[in-house]
Amino acid sequence: MVRGAGRNFAGEAVPAGLVRTAREDPRTAIIGEHNEATTVYPGFAKRATAVDDTTAARCFHNAAAAEARHAAAFR
Repeated sequence: MVRGAGRNFAGEAVPAGLVRTAREDPRTAIIGEHNEATTVYPGFAKRATAVDDTTAARCFHNAAAAEARHAAAFR
């Protein structure tokens, strides 16, 4: 049901039951956090290292560690 051009997908999808929150579906949150910890941020760190940007690489490694902690918190 479309209620107007000003509405966004999340605003419509959550009440319609199409999207759940992390509290309702922690498995989805765990998967997302795990992906960020093992793929997304390590990939960014690798790219930063390749161009000798050690500060950025360190930040991305720290972000990956934080995402791993988030995934563990949902478990």
